[in-house]
Amino acid sequence: MDVLDNKFRLIEDNLDHLSSLDVHLEAITIALKEEANRHHLSQTRDNWRIVSLVLTRIRHHLTPQDSSPRVDHTLCQTLSHVFRLLRNSLVNCLPNKLLIVTNGSILEDSIYIFNELIDCHKSAQKVDDNEDFVPKEALIEAIKCCLQFFANLLSGLDETIQELSQLRHQMWTLFAFDLFRYLLDLEDDKSVVLISSMIFYSCIRNNSYIENNLFETNKSEDLEKMLTICELLLDQIESSSSEWCLWSLQLFLKFKNFFNAFYSRFQSKQKLIILDIIYELITDEKDMKTIEVNDTNVHYLCRLFKQNISDVFAIDSQTDDKQSEENNVSNAIHVSKLLSILCELTANESLLCRFQTDRQLVECLVDTLKTIQLLSKSQDSSHFKSIPQLKQINETDSESQNPVFGFKRDLIRVIGNLVYKCPQMQDWVREFDGIPVILDCCNIDAKNPYIMQ
Repeated sequence: MDVLDNKFRLIEDNLDHLSSLDVHLEAITIALKEEANRHHLSQTRDNWRIVSLVLTRIRHHLTPQDSSPRVDHTLCQTLSHVFRLLRNSLVNCLPNKLLIVTNGSILEDSIYIFNELIDCHKSAQKVDDNEDFVPKEALIEAIKCCLQFFANLLSGLDETIQELSQLRHQMWTLFAFDLFRYLLDLEDDKSVVLISSMIFYSCIRNNSYIENNLFETNKSEDLEKMLTICELLLDQIESSSSEWCLWSLQLFLKFKNFFNAFYSRFQSKQKLIILDIIYELITDEKDMKTIEVNDTNVHYLCRLFKQNISDVFAIDSQTDDKQSEENNVSNAIHVSKLLSILCELTANESLLCRFQTDRQLVECLVDTLKTIQLLSKSQDSSHFKSIPQLKQINETDSESQNPVFGFKRDLIRVIGNLVYKCPQMQDWVREFDGIPVILDCCNIDAKNPYIMQ
């Protein structure tokens, strides 16, 4: 422990020569990988005073009175060491987190320095007497280390502790919305994007203010910025399978007005990713117990299905235009995914009651089933044509990749779920002549596995 304290003393003695601090900062950072050293640091406020002095000196260096802000390679290296030290000090150590937050100047100076680094990255300004540019790698490394420090501050945040109650809001104020947009779109280093998505998730998780206000339709400027962030999250999911981006979008499903505000503005591919996320969420029993799909979003999905159900038939349209053909296939996949989601939502007893008063929904399902049943018998070229023998299709067959594979089966499954313990819904199915067409579907169809069951 004396060695650790001596390193801090050496730092204090050399504050006028920032570049000479690196070796001592690095040694402390390595030492803080040990739990005992982190615990010791939490009991020595004087060492935290020295850390604060280092940050204050760097901030002063960045804002000289006689010239524009200066960021150079040496300073970036020193900053990387400082932020690594801060990052490591927080690993499973609540007392250090409290000391940083209550100190005030450490977090305030860190935020100021971080903004200066971002401004430097945006402008790619010349920074030293030799008119050289800051090496991109050094600048990105300093930004990344600072982000890791912020991420560790937010990790496992216990907001019942009064001193930490405003930390999440403070971080959200810093990043939302422009910084999140900038960092999530950064191509220089994918790890920066990953850490930024972690911070984004930590900011919105268990945040009632954001949940109630993030997608308010009267805040048009904020909505435009948030739309861009959502699109960036979706792009990251598609390109790198970022779990933090995925978890963030899963959280949005419990936020009211998410679909009303954004869904129609997403591109077709992005809509399909959203629907895949919903499907995975609601088919995971563990998640269904912890994350509830908001009523507003459930009703939106149901309304969307009813409005777009006819799109599924466009897949049978004959066209020489490749773009039109791709759009028809995409629209059919979109409707199929919506139907799959309805299957799972209506199979959940706690959610089923939300659908059992919707007369228009069951009418739509029965009418669509009638049309598909006619197509399955009358048109050999139809994607809905029945295949009566299972041996005519297998997992490698192109038919199993048919965008409407299993569609008729899923229609019947939703109808079956809706009539469960619901006399009114049963009466509506009879009224719309649904029983004869359902009985007519009781034949083996390789395109609709288990349809008889």
